[in-house]
Amino acid sequence: MSLDAESEHIREVYAHYGLAMYLAQNLERELAMLLAVIGKGKMSTAWDYDAALAESFQSTFGALVTRFGEVAASDYQELYGQLERAVEK
Repeated sequence: MSLDAESEHIREVYAHYGLAMYLAQNLERELAMLLAVIGKGKMSTAWDYDAALAESFQSTFGALVTRFGEVAASDYQELYGQLERAVEK
């Protein structure tokens, strides 16, 4: 079954939107997991990690980027700048 041109265009728009949202949510989740490990310093138990992870998952992307900027070494300032621009967009 063939779609008309408008239906095909709508289908493409939804496909691109879905991919963009998937990638954005993955970035946000990975940043939250990274901050759960490096954002609190040394963790002593699995419960500490779970608590830090739960706290990170409750944060917005902008808050995660701000925390990343606070703990990122100078080696990661370029990445931090890219993340800040993503928050602005």
